[in-house]
Amino acid sequence: MRWIIILFFTFYNVYANSLSIEDFRTDLYSKAGNNTLKKIEMTLEFEGENLEENKIIDALNTIISSYFYEDLFTEVGKNNFKETLLKFSNKKYKTQIKNIYILRINSVVKFDLEELKRFVKDLEKKDKDIKETTKQEENQNILKAIKTSDQNNTQSKDMNVTQTNDIKDSNISFNQDVNTSKEAMDIILKTMENTQIQMLTPSKEQDLFKEIPF
Repeated sequence: MRWIIILFFTFYNVYANSLSIEDFRTDLYSKAGNNTLKKIEMTLEFEGENLEENKIIDALNTIISSYFYEDLFTEVGKNNFKETLLKFSNKKYKTQIKNIYILRINSVVKFDLEELKRFVKDLEKKDKDIKETTKQEENQNILKAIKTSDQNNTQSKDMNVTQTNDIKDSNISFNQDVNTSKEAMDIILKTMENTQIQMLTPSKEQDLFKEIPF
């Protein structure tokens, strides 16, 4: 008989009904200041019998409103909340809740439009600063390129002038060498001409020799 009872309760526990309430949200008073509300979000799972969702949600709203926001994030506060909710629901709505599990509990930050505007404004300012910095860098690169180009052009002109002067100097030297060679040739030719004239013209000794009779 004892084993039959144990098997019965085991079977009952395995096949007991369960109910999940997901993403339940509500506002709770905070200890941070007077009339300060903070939003909380939680997911709960209930095990037992006669689990009507509407009745349990009503019991949940009634009990959770008596807790401060900070209490539900402590172990003691969570256990006290589950025990109070179980007793209240079973007594008022005749539910037969056996266990309550808090699967998830989060703080929900309120949407602040002004904060969003400031965030967007900061992003726009950062984007503008980045664009201005990029533009300044591009302008500096352009100026550097122009300066480098001018320096290259100046160096090229200097090289051309130097080469032109070298060519002129070379031409002058060549012309001087040619003139010198021409003068030397003229002197040589004149010398040869004088030599030939002297060879063809009889000397005074020869003339005297002809005049003396033998």
